[in-house]
Amino acid sequence: MAVKNFLDKFKQKETPKDIESAGKYIDLGEMTFADAPENITNAKLVVRVAEVQKFEDLGDLSVHVYNGNIMILDISPVIEDELALRRIVAELKQVAKDINGDLAGIDKHLLMLTPTGVKIDRHVLKATVL
Repeated sequence: MAVKNFLDKFKQKETPKDIESAGKYIDLGEMTFADAPENITNAKLVVRVAEVQKFEDLGDLSVHVYNGNIMILDISPVIEDELALRRIVAELKQVAKDINGDLAGIDKHLLMLTPTGVKIDRHVLKATVL
């Protein structure tokens, strides 16, 4: 009998039959957190993530680097098209050269483009075992 009383404490008293009976859903886009900044316009440096689907996307995306932001570019949509990939990488190299920034691959499908004065260290740091 004592075991039954103990197990009853962990049972749910009410189980919803469908989502509507459970109440209103939570929209994660509307959630705010106390420690999260209200907006990113007050930040001195912003890291933006974008997906490059075609060469023509670079005009809009490079504006962010000219404005002093770091771009992480997902090139997976064009990875199979060798000609488009070469054109995109060549254009990004030119942008990095124009603004005295840097361009480096950080993964098979990811590139990082940095603004003026920000260089990317290509040496991988490894933690030492104490």
